[in-house]
Amino acid sequence: KAITSMDGALRVHVEPPLGPRPIGDIHKRDIQKIVDDLAPRLSGSRVRAVVNGVHSLYRWAKQRDLAAHDPGADIILPALDAKPRERIATPKELTGLLSALEPSDALPYALAAYSWARAAQIQWVRWEEVDLKVGLIEWGAEEDGARKSDAALHVVPLLRPIWMLLKEAWIEQGRPSGENHVCPSIKKSKTGLLSTGSLAKRAAKAWDKAKLQPIGLQECRHTAASWLDPAGVSPKTASVLMAHSIPDRQPGAAPITLARYTHLMPDALETARKQMNRWLVAQVAKETKAAAKAAAKAATGK
Repeated sequence: KAITSMDGALRVHVEPPLGPRPIGDIHKRDIQKIVDDLAPRLSGSRVRAVVNGVHSLYRWAKQRDLAAHDPGADIILPALDAKPRERIATPKELTGLLSALEPSDALPYALAAYSWARAAQIQWVRWEEVDLKVGLIEWGAEEDGARKSDAALHVVPLLRPIWMLLKEAWIEQGRPSGENHVCPSIKKSKTGLLSTGSLAKRAAKAWDKAKLQPIGLQECRHTAASWLDPAGVSPKTASVLMAHSIPDRQPGAAPITLARYTHLMPDALETARKQMNRWLVAQVAKETKAAAKAAAKAATGK
């Protein structure tokens, strides 16, 4: 797990912004920029884990005369107790945030908010892990290095908003084959993975123009978690959807592939989908009504 975690840190946070460059051509300023970009979004301990991955890579390289320096040395790191800002969006607010983005940029945020996905899972997920007919998505494929634990390998139902976005994305991308990434890189890169740093910058620019408060991918996932309880989803089902753990294992889902369960869904997951869809519609309607009432009150001065 330690090796997988380090490999994931390098692949997700270091390799995309640096691109295909010789290991000896990476400098301290390059790693410092990565750290500065990650600090507002990740905890201090997670940023340190990323830098530790760089240290290990260069320790290996120096022993083989592939590099003469460690660009991760003497980097200014965030405090260990530093935590990223926590932001929770309402259903209506999230709809507005997604609408302000280009569809290709809105999709990763929607996957985090409506499918409880982690950033690495969003980067690695392929179309073969999405069933658009039944409305399911399989997270945490082990071969992609995005699996955090046994619980991370799980299946979740697609809520109505993300189901529609995925269908539109599949058509927009030219009905790609199953091996293609759902959220491909905008620019050509060695890994072909979406750069979450570049995504955040594009999104921030769009939200600033629309005068909307930004939100991060992890904050979208936390937003999704905060919606489960008021929607009436049971704690056991919520733990499965969030992939924190899988009590008694998820019946009929985690051990099998999409090809084998397209005809059947566990009752608990289908119930959760219905509960969440109803709650999202009701909340958006409630917020819209409240906003209209407030606007009318402001207009009349009463």
